[in-house]
Amino acid sequence: MFKKSLAAVAVLGAFAANTMAADVTIYGIADFGFLYTNVEGVAAADAGDEGLRLDSGVNSASRFGLKGTEDLGNGYKVSFNLENEFNADDGTLEGDRLFNREAILTVANDNWGSLSFGRTGGIGSAAGSYDVAFGIADAFDGGDGEIFGMWTTSRIDNSITYMSPAVAGFQVVAQYSFKVDNVTNAFGVQSDAQREGHDDSVRYASFGVAGGVGALQLVAGYEQIMKPAAAAGAENKDAKVVTVGGNYDFGVAKLFAAAQYVENIPVLDGENIDLTGKAVDGTAYHLGAQIPAAGGTVTTGIYWNEAENNGTDTDYIGGSVKYEYPLSARTTVYSSVGYAVAGEDNKDDVKTTQAYLGLTHTF
Repeated sequence: MFKKSLAAVAVLGAFAANTMAADVTIYGIADFGFLYTNVEGVAAADAGDEGLRLDSGVNSASRFGLKGTEDLGNGYKVSFNLENEFNADDGTLEGDRLFNREAILTVANDNWGSLSFGRTGGIGSAAGSYDVAFGIADAFDGGDGEIFGMWTTSRIDNSITYMSPAVAGFQVVAQYSFKVDNVTNAFGVQSDAQREGHDDSVRYASFGVAGGVGALQLVAGYEQIMKPAAAAGAENKDAKVVTVGGNYDFGVAKLFAAAQYVENIPVLDGENIDLTGKAVDGTAYHLGAQIPAAGGTVTTGIYWNEAENNGTDTDYIGGSVKYEYPLSARTTVYSSVGYAVAGEDNKDDVKTTQAYLGLTHTF
């Protein structure tokens, strides 16, 4: 019995030593909130989850991840990040992937920058390690729940991302995806009908410059979604997104501003995106602020846009105010209220009211 115990201790010790050598970290977020949503001017069947409910990821997506770094010497490092999203209120995984939020391997050097491979967010996706556009120019970094009036791209599979070292405070980010989605039916075309790197698949490319001097941070990004040849129709044109903006920290408040121009952005139709009949051209804007208050932070912002959707003019304006108070270094209580109005030719305005209260714990 004693020998078996010694053997077990030896195995655990070896595992712990290997883990320490590889510098592996387990991390995550558990987020629960009471969320109230009311939508007027739309059929009940299309209104989504209305009323009061307990939900996961109201303020920050509940997630679980593994990350690690190995120093190869001579200034070279190899790192990885594997991160999933789960529903904390029922314990289920979000989506059909084990690591749906990010799965990347990165080689980096201080002199030439970093090169990442795998699944990550585009520069204008408000997600992942390369979220430069909304991370810098949006006070909420991707809107406040249902209150959001700008266009985002998405996470992308089969991607290569290059980030340069900082020069005069600014970095260049460039991305390319050979096929944006290997799991679901992406952009109206069956995933198994798409071949990686061919024009019958949905591909993605982006280029951005981000950084700052002192209290000022700026970002400019261009993204292009290359639609598949299999999606015939007048709207089978590459989608383009240009986003510019920044923030300035006055000390008493940090102010944010963003502007966006889009062409041929496909419209979500159910669970898939239909390329054959609908596309959006438009402009969008955001003004926001983060203000220290009573030991916490008030985040507020407004969004508005104007667009043309297949010959139909649409417009949107929405605003939200959120307060976050840290109970400790890892636990935060939060609350928010928001309201938005979306209009479309010859239809009643859709009015959305949102309010929530919840708790975030990081580990």
